[in-house]
Amino acid sequence: GINVDQAKLSEAVKKAERKFDEEFSGLSPDEQASTMSRYERFFAEELGVKIDLDRFGKDCEDIFSKATHDVANWSAYPDAIPTLEALKARGFKLGMVSNASDLARKVLVNLDMERRFDFIVISSEVGVNKPSPEIFHLALMKANVHPHRALYVGDRLNIDVKGARRAGMQ
Repeated sequence: GINVDQAKLSEAVKKAERKFDEEFSGLSPDEQASTMSRYERFFAEELGVKIDLDRFGKDCEDIFSKATHDVANWSAYPDAIPTLEALKARGFKLGMVSNASDLARKVLVNLDMERRFDFIVISSEVGVNKPSPEIFHLALMKANVHPHRALYVGDRLNIDVKGARRAGMQ
């Protein structure tokens, strides 16, 4: 194995996500998979490690797949449920839009979060991904809200923020 400082690892992940965010935003999950070798190469360079990139990519894929497909490995931020409850108590309609597989719904059920949303739009269920305005329009229809009356909160600039804005949301 390779020993890497946790702070350096976190910074490398952030840099790689920022660098590839826009490129990945226009790709389907299958297309993203074929682009991962460039992501992995960049990531290894940021860490300053010399590795067999083919093996590294395969190992990352195996570990990521095993870890992410077990709903028990997912947790919510401590303030997530209280925040959703507070917003709901103030009369907000709450929805979720995700570029995910059916695993997302299983994770939400396991975390007792699914019931806290009025609607959930998952890309694998509707056949369109963020940042396409179409997925945001589907959410707006489920919410029965005009775009200018909706606020979208996301964590990815090119996938979430720009996509929601193209759909007319704030």
